[in-house]
Amino acid sequence: MIAVIKRRAGRWALNGAAAIGLLYILTPLIFVTWLAFFRQEIPSFPPEGYSLRWFAAILDQPKFVNGFSLSFCVGLLATLIGLALGVPAALCVARLDFTLRAPLSAEVTSQGQAEQLGKAVASAAVHIGGCGFGIGSAGGVTLGA
Repeated sequence: MIAVIKRRAGRWALNGAAAIGLLYILTPLIFVTWLAFFRQEIPSFPPEGYSLRWFAAILDQPKFVNGFSLSFCVGLLATLIGLALGVPAALCVARLDFTLRAPLSAEVTSQGQAEQLGKAVASAAVHIGGCGFGIGSAGGVTLGA
């Protein structure tokens, strides 16, 4: 009976510490999001009112729109590359029986090796100028150039 109480108390303490940590991490995000809806240019408390004009003003900033579209393209391209490489590799390792299955499985699931491969591809991508993989392009940013 005492072991159950100790286990519950430990679980409550761990969950409480996790909740406090999460609240500590999210507090700046909550305040910045709240400030984004203030009507006045210089925030003061209490707010004079709320408005969506700052969100409408984003579309007038070409650097922000270009950055957002580049980030979206990079995310989409990285997702497609990851799916195109990861799904067939996972299916081969899981369903086929071949000689190099164990080493390939270890290689595919090893984070360190994947990171080194990514760095090698990124450094090679710096030298590729055309085909949409130059420095600052969506493909180049996806590969780390």
